[in-house]
Amino acid sequence: MWWAGCSDDLECYCHRSSRSRGASTAASDTTAKARIEEYGKIEKLSRAAAKNEIGGRHNGPTEVAYEEAGIKSTRDRREAAQAKAAFRIMRMPAKQPVRKLLTAAAADKTVLGKGWHRAATAACKAASGALGKPTGRKRWEDNKVVNAEMKKMHAKRATKAKFDKKKNRKKAQSVFPDKVHAARTAKHGHAYPAGTARPRTVLGYSMMMQLSSSAHFLNGCTHQGEGETRKHRKGCVHCGAAVESEEHALLWCPKHEGERRIFLETTGWPRDGTQLAASDAVLWMVPDARQAKCSEEEMATAVQEFCQSIAWTRSSRQAKK
Repeated sequence: MWWAGCSDDLECYCHRSSRSRGASTAASDTTAKARIEEYGKIEKLSRAAAKNEIGGRHNGPTEVAYEEAGIKSTRDRREAAQAKAAFRIMRMPAKQPVRKLLTAAAADKTVLGKGWHRAATAACKAASGALGKPTGRKRWEDNKVVNAEMKKMHAKRATKAKFDKKKNRKKAQSVFPDKVHAARTAKHGHAYPAGTARPRTVLGYSMMMQLSSSAHFLNGCTHQGEGETRKHRKGCVHCGAAVESEEHALLWCPKHEGERRIFLETTGWPRDGTQLAASDAVLWMVPDARQAKCSEEEMATAVQEFCQSIAWTRSSRQAKK
């Protein structure tokens, strides 16, 4: 490191020649560029992992895929780790070389690069602190504050990513998933499914995740359909409904009437096919058996079996096009 060789402290950095400082800045910038490239690769792998977990095609907000797969973005994890590390270092004794480095880097953007300085400053500010300054809190208090503040910031960022400014409304690929994820969070404390695939319904489990993240093959609000006007929007290929949304496929499409009836009878759902409401589709995707006459396990299995029957209709859709 550049401070190796200093016998007492880092003050010698301030007395370097302009030529030496310029070389240090160039090295810092080169390191920053390499770091950004690495972060970009890792972030790309994280997105791929989330979409592979869901299956299907996903062209909606990446945040929806992360929530459905239960994966945190690299950016979110990096920001929390950066703030925790900065606060921990500033609790060390003043003579510790790493604390001296952080103090110098906080005061001079060229020490570790402008990119690092900008990211670290933003992370500490978001966590109710300041780069290079002690928080006066204990370690567990710092971690608690960082986790809470970062959660708020990341939720706000995700909400912004799901909003379409041009149309002044939530992006179509986020409408149904947000309802499902909110219901899951209220019940389980997280947005991803609480259960796993059953041995004979792996396809159904994948289809359930696709419906809960708008990564499916329906025409209502994915890459297949949504047009600027109803005239240019594709409808249901089975019954001709104007909008083939997730609710339509799960609750009302006559193509799935037989399998839907079996599902309602198996679970003991309190409403029959003529009384179903949009909120029922959300409860099924949780899945939530509080209104059913079966256990949570039986409900989860029935939902996956029903979703699997929907997935099997994909070949017939292609034949009709």
